Amino acid sequence: EDQINDVQDSWQEVDPDEYSYEELVALGGVVGTERRGLSADTLASLPSVTYNTKDMQDGNTEQYV
Repeated sequence: EDQINDVQDSWQEVDPDEYSYEELVALGGVVGTERRGLSADTLASLPSVTYNTKDMQDGNTEQYV
């Protein structure tokens, strides 16, 4: 457990604003890449459903996908 706390403490001391470009590239190599969201291919493969709504006041119909 002490080893885990030491690692967490050392990461809290990292300030990327003070790093050179080369140091940031090296840090990225150690830490890895974070990806957010799904790829376009994965999104395209998901099923979709169309909902029709009707506005009761003016009778307009709208579609939502």
